[in-house]
Amino acid sequence: MQIDFQKVKKIPKWWRWMPFLQVDMAATIYPYMYFPEDIFNDLHATDPEKHNLSIYIHEKVHLDRQVKYGFLIWNLKYIFSKKFRLEEEIEAIRAQMIFLKQNAMGYDIDKKAKQFASSIYLWVLPQDKAKDTLTELWNSI
Repeated sequence: MQIDFQKVKKIPKWWRWMPFLQVDMAATIYPYMYFPEDIFNDLHATDPEKHNLSIYIHEKVHLDRQVKYGFLIWNLKYIFSKKFRLEEEIEAIRAQMIFLKQNAMGYDIDKKAKQFASSIYLWVLPQDKAKDTLTELWNSI
C-alpha cells in the first residue's frame, strides 16, 4: 500500500480547542489527513500495523470525497445532514472493513456504534441502530 506522506499530518496542539475534534481520533480536513501521534509515527514505520493502515484507508476515502464534492460543500453537508454524514462514514468504513477482512482482522463494531451515538459523529445514529447497520455492513463484505 502506498501512503501519501505529503497528506499525512500529526494532530496539532491547537486541535484540542476545536469543538467536536478528538485528539485521539484521526480526521480529515482537506487537504490533510490528521492522525494521533502514535498512529502518525506507525504509518511512517517500515512495516506499519494493519489496523493503522485501515485507519489511513478510512481517512483517504474522506479526503478523496472532499476533493470530489469540494471542501466547503462536503463539510457543510457533513455537519448539517445526518443522512450525508452517515453515507460518508459508511463509505469510509466499508473501505476500511474490506482491508481488515482481507488481512483476517476484525472491526470493533461496538466501539464505532458508541461513537456514532455521540458528539464525535454529531449523533448520527442511536447506538443500537448503529450496531445493526455496522454489523450488516461487516457481514456483507
